[in-house]
Amino acid sequence: MNRFLFRISFCLAFVFFGQGLVASDKSYDALMGSAKDQSTDFEAALAAAEEEGLATDWLLEARIVRQLSTGNFEELLALLPEVDQAGDDFRFGIGRTFISRMQLEGFADALRCIKAYQAGDYDQFVDYAVASYRKAPYFNQAFGIGELLNRYRYEQVQELAMQDFSVPMDMKLANVEGETRTLSEWMEGKDYMLVDFWASWCSPCIRLMPSLREKATSLSEQGVFVAGINTDRDDQLNNAVKVRERQEMQDVPWLLDSNGGDLSGLLMVDSIPRMVLLDPEGKVLYNGHPADPALGEALAEVGVALAGH
Repeated sequence: MNRFLFRISFCLAFVFFGQGLVASDKSYDALMGSAKDQSTDFEAALAAAEEEGLATDWLLEARIVRQLSTGNFEELLALLPEVDQAGDDFRFGIGRTFISRMQLEGFADALRCIKAYQAGDYDQFVDYAVASYRKAPYFNQAFGIGELLNRYRYEQVQELAMQDFSVPMDMKLANVEGETRTLSEWMEGKDYMLVDFWASWCSPCIRLMPSLREKATSLSEQGVFVAGINTDRDDQLNNAVKVRERQEMQDVPWLLDSNGGDLSGLLMVDSIPRMVLLDPEGKVLYNGHPADPALGEALAEVGVALAGH
């Protein structure tokens, strides 16, 4: 969700500093100023405004602004029911966060779009993406929905491509010790191969190293060959060795993606960390993020259990 939070913060800065605030009510101005300023006690300001009897729509608007300002996207999503119930009493206009009812509805549709994407409901995701763009293209773009659509389309293409694709198991990869084998030979009689694509510059990859080590230990006993595959293009061997030592991954086979991307390119790996599960013939059984529950489901289908599942 990081790219959403960045875009939301950028969106907010533009709205506030580009348009300015309504100056017709000092209480409204004070509350909105507190909502924007992360150093203030917004909850205290909100409680004071409620006690003063500030209009309900202004209170809701301030809460929306606060979550946008702080990048608290989950709290923003939690406000969706109240946004839907805002009714005709919500006031719009130039200088306000929302200039029209249609823009507020588009904002709500953008939130619904993100929720649908998180839930894996891609039909609803596409529908709300279109609706939010039609009603409020600004919020649609600020929340990165276009990027999500592109990602979704790419994943569709990837899934279709992987259905009829098999990795050539005679493809050769070297390890950091200088030994070169085919993928079949690296499997060493195991039933399946699970490889983790990573790079030395990828912080999320490094953070998942302990999990990779645990998978290598538990899955090896269940007939799965587990290995890390470094994809660095510059100083690959040296970087791979350094990370292996620093993260204490000596017990995990540490392979090098030839030319920094031959195997990952075949598998359409466009982001890391990424795990791929292969059968002995090279058929792709899973291709996605290591933390995705779908990995456990793919392993379960071949009779293998992840720890904790």
